Amino acid sequence: MNGRKIKIGATLLMATVLCVGMERTPIRPSIYTFVQSYEAVKKTDAPMGLWERLVYSVALTKQRFNECRAAHGSA
Repeated sequence: MNGRKIKIGATLLMATVLCVGMERTPIRPSIYTFVQSYEAVKKTDAPMGLWERLVYSVALTKQRFNECRAAHGSA
């Protein structure tokens, strides 16, 4: 029984450390843009598989990045 309490305690400690670490880790803008692109592609009526959605999401993310860069005047 004592070993079980140690395992449960260690699991709770690891879960707490991971949650705190995830909360403090900033999300890169490129990842955020990719998630937005993926959601936009997923909402379309076109029949697509997972891999097609991922490819279209990457393409849309690159397009949005290039548009943003052009709008801010960076080359």
